[in-house]
Formats: sequence, structure tokens, C-alpha cells
Amino acid sequence: MARHSLVEAPETAILTLPEGFSAARGNDLGGPALAATTRNADLLADNAAYFENTGAPHLAHEVSRQAAEEYEAVQQTVDEVRAQIANAPDSQLAEDYLRPHIGRAYDAARRRGSAHPTMLRWLGDKEYGASDSQVLDFTLQHIQLLTERRQDPEDLETIAWARSDYIAKVEQNVAEGRYDAHALKTLSIVREAEIIIGDVWDTRIIGNKGYHLQGKDFVVVGQRIYDDDEAKKDVYDTIMHEVDHLQFPNDTTEPRWRREALAEHNTLSMMYGDPEVLNPADRKHESNVYTNERRLMHILMKEGHYDIPTSVCTRSHTSSSTGRSRRTFKTAISDSWAPTMLEWVDNRVNQLTEAFVGQGISPHTAMSAATGQTGDELLVLVQGMRQHNKK
Repeated sequence: MARHSLVEAPETAILTLPEGFSAARGNDLGGPALAATTRNADLLADNAAYFENTGAPHLAHEVSRQAAEEYEAVQQTVDEVRAQIANAPDSQLAEDYLRPHIGRAYDAARRRGSAHPTMLRWLGDKEYGASDSQVLDFTLQHIQLLTERRQDPEDLETIAWARSDYIAKVEQNVAEGRYDAHALKTLSIVREAEIIIGDVWDTRIIGNKGYHLQGKDFVVVGQRIYDDDEAKKDVYDTIMHEVDHLQFPNDTTEPRWRREALAEHNTLSMMYGDPEVLNPADRKHESNVYTNERRLMHILMKEGHYDIPTSVCTRSHTSSSTGRSRRTFKTAISDSWAPTMLEWVDNRVNQLTEAFVGQGISPHTAMSAATGQTGDELLVLVQGMRQHNKK
């Protein structure tokens, strides 16, 4: 599962709801407003019926119109939630999340003859699946659970621990020369940023553990579906990776494949040590995240005419876009390979990624395939150079 991937993640980090029903920050996720709208619509409908029965048709018409507007807002919620769920991929993770919410209703539907093979498909099918009221009930439960997760003491403790640990290790890496000194100037971003428990539907259900949106001052980590120790550790790992993106944002001099490779390398080095080991195959503790990207970076740094210290690329990644460490990194690759090699690799990854996306592959998987193929092509070039040198 990816640390994060290229998604148009809503800033609200919650199942799509009409404007006004959700908030990006804090704990007011719109559940009370949505429930109140539903109750108000029901009350207005009852009042309209009362006025009709007591001989006040004009008043009944007006109140009925107001009820229709309230019901329309609720129906919009139901339709949007159903559409988002219908587009989510089937997975055991989705079924495990849905079981406590809709398991009994789904099982009852199956006993009545429903042919839907999964709860996800049943909940997302407007015509033959869950009723609007069942979708609405699920949505309110979902909002309530996310609200509770954002207030969960264990998750809040993990967030505080990860932030503190990250800051201490950045300071250590600067002191030991693995990070550029510029990293100390940007640590205030990490200290002040919000780290938010996000919605499972724009994170874990679609294969993202978390994300940072470019230009935003917060990081989102997917809420836990399981309550075991591995799930809690996963929250910590994801925060460490995403906060790297928050502190060292993308710019035109560091394309995404390099940014992900180094963010994951830095995360693993902070957690397990071995800061000089770029190659996933050589790591004792491996995450299996962005492996092709890190392998390609390893090839660039270690397989040219000479071995470039890993600290050269980590200092570049943690420097300003115009800093000396960026220039040192580019010069080192140029000297070890050729003056245009870094540009060629970046362009090749972009070219292959676009081609794979054009074949219907997701952006995250496309970039992984692109960096894997580019790495293979570089190794073929290395073998050719070495054979030539032998002659």
C-alpha cells in the first residue's frame, strides 16, 4: 500500500458532503448539521400534512416547499456518498470497515435474495442495493467514528510522538551532515502544522496511507481500521513520511519520483538507521514503499563512474531550491555519468509515467513502473560502459 499517491484529495478529508456540512479542521465534521437537516425536513413534512388536514392549503404548500428543499440537501448527501462508494475498489479493508456499520443490514438483504457480492457494491447501488435511509444512517455513523478517531487519546499521543521524534531527528541529521542546514530554518513549519486523522475513503480504502497537499499547512493520515499494534505503528510511519513532504515541498528542481524516493529513504533512516543504504534490496528493515524510486536513486548515486555518498542527495533534498547542496548534487551526477544524465532520467520517468497512465494505470503505479523501467535501462547502460572499458 502506498504512503500516498496522486489523488485529488478533498481538503475536508471526509466523504463528499454538500458545502456547509463538513470542515477541514477541528472536530465538527458536519454530522450534527446533517442530522439536524434531516430532522427538520421530517418536521416540516409533518407540519405540511397537519396544515393540509386543518384546512390551510396555502400554508401547507409553503411548508411543504421548505421541506422539499431540506430533503433535497439530504438527498444530495446520499447521492454523493453513494457515488464515491460505488467508485471505490473492492477490498478486504473496505469490507472490514463497513461490517460494523452495515453488516447486519447487508446480511438481511442477502437473505432476502440480494445478489451483491460485497457490502461495498450493495451500499453503492442506488437501484437494487441499500436504501437512501440506510446510506444516510451509514454516513452519520461514519462521521461520528471519524470525529471519535480525531479525539482518540492513542492517536493523539502517536501524532505528538511522531512530530517530536521527527524534529529531533532532523536536528540530529543536520548536526551529522546528512541534511542541509537549511532544514533547521523550516522546522517551524513542522512545529506549527496540523496533523489530521483523515477519512478512510480518500486514504486507506483507495490505497493511500496519508497525504500532504501542496501549499497546505497540514498533513492527513488515514484513520485506523484495525486496532492492533501494527496499525498504530503505521500511523507513525506515515506521519514521518508526509511531514517530510510538508517541510521539503516539491519544486521544479526536484521531480516527484526523486521527492518520494528521498522522503521514504529519510523515513526509513530515521526509524531504522542505515542512512547510507539507498537500495531497498540492501535494507534490513524494508517498507516496500517507493522501492523502484529508491532503487533508481541508488543506481544514479552508486553505479556511475564513481560512488556518490548518499548524503549528497539527502542534503540536496533538504536544502532550498537555490541552495549550494542542490548544485552539488547535480554536479556529482554529471561528473559520475554525463552532463545531461539527470535531465534525461527525469524526462524518461515523466515520459514513461504519462504513457502508462494513458493505458489506464493509476498515477502511483505508473510512476513505480516508469522508475523501474528507467532503472533497468540505466543498468544496461552501465554494463555497456563497463564492457567498453574492459576493451
